[in-house]
Amino acid sequence: GERLRQLGVAAYQNVYAADARTVYGEDAKIDDIPVTEVAEYVQKDSNKYIGKFLDMEQKKTKLSWNWSAGFLSVFWCFYRKMMGCGMALVAVFFSCYFLSSVISPVIYEKLQPETYAAYEDAVVSLASEMQNAVNSGVVTDEYYDILLTVATSPVTVTTFIMIIATFLLTSVIFGFFGNYFYKQKIVKDITKI
Repeated sequence: GERLRQLGVAAYQNVYAADARTVYGEDAKIDDIPVTEVAEYVQKDSNKYIGKFLDMEQKKTKLSWNWSAGFLSVFWCFYRKMMGCGMALVAVFFSCYFLSSVISPVIYEKLQPETYAAYEDAVVSLASEMQNAVNSGVVTDEYYDILLTVATSPVTVTTFIMIIATFLLTSVIFGFFGNYFYKQKIVKDITKI
């Protein structure tokens, strides 16, 4: 209790600790930390997480599926105050977006120069049409045709697939390991007091 108040968890929120004590007993611990302290730290949905953590310890595994972490990995990290993990995911997403935006055109330029040349011409035409639309205030049908050509080109589709693959990979990793990462954060924060 006192250690958590030092972390900024208010004393009036002990309802979570009382609930955990009732559900799991006075002696239940997660990595030698009383479940009451874990409940005070986690607060909302604490019993769900405590149950998952105890199950992981009993089975001696790091795997435990978490739908929120799987589908909303970055947002889930920030919601659960896992700032380092959330920032790392943001960096991974931006890096993969940047790399896929660079790698895909390079691959096509080297392996399928005709496809890349058509893509490059369409991008240049799109930029020109965009400038015309800004200057005249009128968007032409040709602009939409060029936009569709760029959006459906193999270069753009490959870039999109690479970005989606990155998203799916992180979703699966955080779906299976999110509870473990969160448990490690909780243990680290509580024991450093």
